[in-house]
Amino acid sequence: SCPCTLAQLQGVRIDHVPWRDGWALDVDALAKSGARVVFLATPNNPSATLVPLPQLEALAAALDGILVVDEAYIDFALGGEGLKASFLPLLDKHPNVVVLRTFSKSYSLAGARLGLLFASEALVAHLEKVKDSYNVNALTQAAGEAALRDKDYLRSLVQATLEQRAALCEGLAAFGWTWPPSDANFVLAETGSAATASAVYEGLKRRGILVRYWGSRADLDTKLRITVGAAEHTRAMLDAVREILAELGAANGNGTHAA
Repeated sequence: SCPCTLAQLQGVRIDHVPWRDGWALDVDALAKSGARVVFLATPNNPSATLVPLPQLEALAAALDGILVVDEAYIDFALGGEGLKASFLPLLDKHPNVVVLRTFSKSYSLAGARLGLLFASEALVAHLEKVKDSYNVNALTQAAGEAALRDKDYLRSLVQATLEQRAALCEGLAAFGWTWPPSDANFVLAETGSAATASAVYEGLKRRGILVRYWGSRADLDTKLRITVGAAEHTRAMLDAVREILAELGAANGNGTHAA
């Protein structure tokens, strides 16, 4: 669960609706939640899975409130054809939907701390009433505008990430690991056991390689979320995992990793 600091400061109650098996969206449960605002991500984090557009439209139509769709990773979806999975072309039909984007992922501008919001004119007018004054400085805004204009460079960045995602998946498959089909710049790798996931996480950390691990969550404690990096980073991570699994196998006395 998240700290939800801003919600707590405003005295807002947060309800978490779990995903169905296979990271399927529970449209009925969300529609019946009574929430004034529903937040979801597509591709989702940490599963890297897409929410089908018909499900998003059904949820938007069923809600008596606002649906916020976070598309931070959408440019990596559908082999780089993320617009086909985006809610943006449907916004005119759903005035209660907000779409969020960021420059931190596909544009490789995480240091800019810059994002985009798309919504109906009426919703944006309400947001203008409460946003901070001059919340985006002039230099960051100029960088964002330049990035939006340079579509060729964006495509090259996305393509490079997709190529390294394929290399990462090939390497992870050699360990016998599995994952949901990824439409993001990371994969959620199933290692087979919480013991293996924890040992690999700690072993990578000792080597200065960071992945995400949620050992306190029963639905995620056998999995590692691994971000796609440059080719040298992918090779270093895979080599390190291979070493760690060999160490685990030797410790178990059977030449295989814990499962």
